[in-house]
Amino acid sequence: GPFINFEGVVDDVKVEKGKLRVIVSIFGRPTPVELDFIQVVQS
Repeated sequence: GPFINFEGVVDDVKVEKGKLRVIVSIFGRPTPVELDFIQVVQS
């Protein structure tokens, strides 16, 4: 997807929806992005 090479910090976990809110830096600014569990890998 569009965030494949981005690193971020998990901000919120919505287990019931299978989603995470991750804070990534876009254009130098912290930006919240909601992703499915399967879209994220731990580094």
